[in-house]
Amino acid sequence: MIFSLLLSSMMASATPPLPANELAKYQSCSIDEDCVYVQNGSCDCNNGGMGVAINRTKVAEFEKLFEKTECTTIKGAACNIGIPKCEQNKCLYYARIIPRYKKKSDASK
Repeated sequence: MIFSLLLSSMMASATPPLPANELAKYQSCSIDEDCVYVQNGSCDCNNGGMGVAINRTKVAEFEKLFEKTECTTIKGAACNIGIPKCEQNKCLYYARIIPRYKKKSDASK
């Protein structure tokens, strides 16, 4: 119970990710080099935020939308190991999928 109270109080102060319709204002592009990875929300992709791509000229403006806060400390794969691309004049972020490997003892399954 204490853990859930702590988690909810930490998440309450974090700014959530922008919805798609608001995010679109930052995603216009002409070529792949226009696009860069950013964190959508106060927390990283392992802790309630999400990795997205936006136009590199709008990064400072975009980052001002999110409060700097302490997020939960759930560890996972690095959030920024994907590829930002410009497709149909919109920056998109393709996250790299990390395969799960079976343990040697599970190999026969």
